Amino acid sequence: MEDRSLGSKVTEKLIKDRPILPRTREEYRKHLESKGENDFVIPPLFVGVIKLERYQDIPVYRWNDNGLVGQKIILYLHGGGYLYNPLRSQFDSLHEISKRTDSMVVMPIYRKIPKYTFRDSYPVLLSLYASLKMNYPKSPIVLMGDSAGGGLALGLAQVIAGQGRIGPDKIVLLSPWLDVKTDNPLIEQYQPLDPLLEAWKLQVAGEMWAGGLEQMTNPMVSPIYGNMSGLGRITLFVGTREIFYPDVIKLHERLLAEGIDHDLIVGEGQNHVYPLYPIKEGREARNRIVEIINK
Repeated sequence: MEDRSLGSKVTEKLIKDRPILPRTREEYRKHLESKGENDFVIPPLFVGVIKLERYQDIPVYRWNDNGLVGQKIILYLHGGGYLYNPLRSQFDSLHEISKRTDSMVVMPIYRKIPKYTFRDSYPVLLSLYASLKMNYPKSPIVLMGDSAGGGLALGLAQVIAGQGRIGPDKIVLLSPWLDVKTDNPLIEQYQPLDPLLEAWKLQVAGEMWAGGLEQMTNPMVSPIYGNMSGLGRITLFVGTREIFYPDVIKLHERLLAEGIDHDLIVGEGQNHVYPLYPIKEGREARNRIVEIINK
């Protein structure tokens, strides 16, 4: 029996009460194609706290830079289905984690659908990572991401390793989208439990991010198909009431089979990206993240 906090149950109810978007694949594709590039505005609470920079024409947000040599860096890739910009919950959680770990946060607003595909985003992110390694050679880097950003973070780490470069020290993935095909047979068991994600909508968005069906198993798009050796230590967070649970467990089992040390933290009865929520279980997950970064 799931032992969930009241906050967890209320949060799920609020998610369920969202407006219903188009109900067919074609309607949803047109809905996505109609989206332009979203202007991003820093949440008012963070004005003056977060510094906006530009890197190769993409916005990059940086905060909690103490100017000291060796300060830890969190390179954070936000979720949003490769379409949306970060939410207040991502800023709140990152701000808390950065203060408790004395880490500098670097969060790029990477190029997204419908205008761009993964091919447009990877070169900039790889260059940004290289610049951090060059400018902060003594700083450990934690590569972190949630949902789509979690998949992107793992894919980025795989490319860095494949190029023979020094990768991030740690990789922390919150409910990562590991396979944009989103067709694991077990998903249908979890779909009724998930108030946020719908597999068929993700398949449409995933195809757009991939630039076509033929690229949907490219590890840069779906990192579950990539090489897991030679990466920084991976920590996976996932809830049992989300459709990404089967693929996260699939990755966990593969890492075990390949003898790759990693950590799996399962939020029993929790929803997608629950570590970002202002609930008891979210706070417990953030405590674990702080421990991992400070370790």
